[in-house]
Amino acid sequence: MDTITDYVKKEYEADVTEFTLTGVGLGGWTSWLTAAVDKRVKAIAPVAMDFLNFTKSFKHHYRAYCGWSYMMRPFYKMNITKELDNPRFQELASHLDPLEYNQRYANVTKYIIVLSGDEFFPPDNSRFYFSQLKGPKRIL
Repeated sequence: MDTITDYVKKEYEADVTEFTLTGVGLGGWTSWLTAAVDKRVKAIAPVAMDFLNFTKSFKHHYRAYCGWSYMMRPFYKMNITKELDNPRFQELASHLDPLEYNQRYANVTKYIIVLSGDEFFPPDNSRFYFSQLKGPKRIL
């Protein structure tokens, strides 16, 4: 965002002060977390990052797919999936779970795009967080 602001100011003599971020998968996660820490972000449109409220979403993934999908293999191999109720996992989630920064999204417009057939995120994960989100929000 700093680079865009500098470039537009230099090349077009215009000021860019507000941003809308989007991204797919981990890029969607990045849009959530960037919006939590940078007030220039006024809107986000995360695509296929329907995994807020980590612990509940992880457990739902396991139940919905009757086990861990192949995409979760790295988490399974590192025994992360066995530690969901461990206080250390909860501490980790308190830093990485976008829902933990909910209060910071009160002035950020959220347009969440959910995909079906995703090996990470069942399409109904929003039930674990959507009603809790502060501020303007939409889901597709």
